[in-house]
Amino acid sequence: MKNPTASNVTSGFPWQKCMLGGAAMWMALNFYLAEQLSQLADSEGTNDNANGNRKGGIAHSRTQLDQVSVDPQSQTAHYSFDRKMAEDALSVHGRDAIFQPLRAYVEKKINDTVPGTIDKGNLNEKKPKVEAGRPGKFYVPLPLREGSPEDLRMFEYGHRLRSCNDMPAKFPVDRGLGKHVSRNVNNRDTFSSGKLNVWEEAKEGCPVNADPFLPWIHDIFPDAKGSVIHIIAQNKRRCNSGMQHWEDIHDLEPQVTIMQPVSVKRVDEATAKKLAPNLWSPATENDATDVRYRLAPHEEADSDGMFTRFICRFRAIDYTKTPPEPVVVGETLSTYTYNYEYVNYRKDLGDLSMLTPKGKDNPMFWQS
Repeated sequence: MKNPTASNVTSGFPWQKCMLGGAAMWMALNFYLAEQLSQLADSEGTNDNANGNRKGGIAHSRTQLDQVSVDPQSQTAHYSFDRKMAEDALSVHGRDAIFQPLRAYVEKKINDTVPGTIDKGNLNEKKPKVEAGRPGKFYVPLPLREGSPEDLRMFEYGHRLRSCNDMPAKFPVDRGLGKHVSRNVNNRDTFSSGKLNVWEEAKEGCPVNADPFLPWIHDIFPDAKGSVIHIIAQNKRRCNSGMQHWEDIHDLEPQVTIMQPVSVKRVDEATAKKLAPNLWSPATENDATDVRYRLAPHEEADSDGMFTRFICRFRAIDYTKTPPEPVVVGETLSTYTYNYEYVNYRKDLGDLSMLTPKGKDNPMFWQS
């Protein structure tokens, strides 16, 4: 039996037939375009492979390089993984010659704060936003970072994190997995007092107290397509509070600053030396990097460098060399999942500062 309601609707509204027909044509057109684009992508991939331009290993994804970075170094560095070559190198040189442990490079502090300009606020006041103090003033322009790679203090964590399979379970963040000199929370002693040794903590535990500009990384994983690497870090400045921890809280302020994006523009080595003659540069032209970065106004920044903070270099092992050695196969600029400064601004709390010298920032859970 025919459905009378359906019959009435069909006969009473002939425009619906047109819509149904149009929808069918639209779907067919979409399928056709998708098929054509797929064939085009396959043909481009075949041409790349024939020309020897197919990237492999860590920087395999062209999508990542196209979307995240326009760095010439990323575009010209080629890497192809050969499993047999890797297995042969492993049997000849052994695991210790190839294995690359997790390392942290600690930079010495830069004297960038004008003395006597920090207002601690009322440290006895329990309420978080009452007499919270003011951050110190910084020298303008900021001091030049004249350090060289040899000036960095290196710490290795290969004694516990020995492969990618050990991540994130054995990252040097939890005192239970190392010989940390202090707990992450509820400490009665401080590093500033000298009772806790910051270098011993960096060696056996976590390097963040030695260099707070290092992110306190808790997890790292690729997205479903392998085109983006997600890094999860926490704000270590929130772990302890109270008057006895003020010096440590002040030293950990960079944990908040690395949540603030900066805008950068790429320059070549010659331009960098012209802008800053005392800036460190490689000994020979052959060792010179293809690109350097300078802080720039938002309007002058590169399209992928308007809201960034870290340079991400992707390395792989070159098994054609004896012994095998790591090489850079790609370089991109980091991005944030959202703008922490903008979120803090929208919260409209007090003076909109992302930190207080008083250290009472724990209510700002969006900065955790």
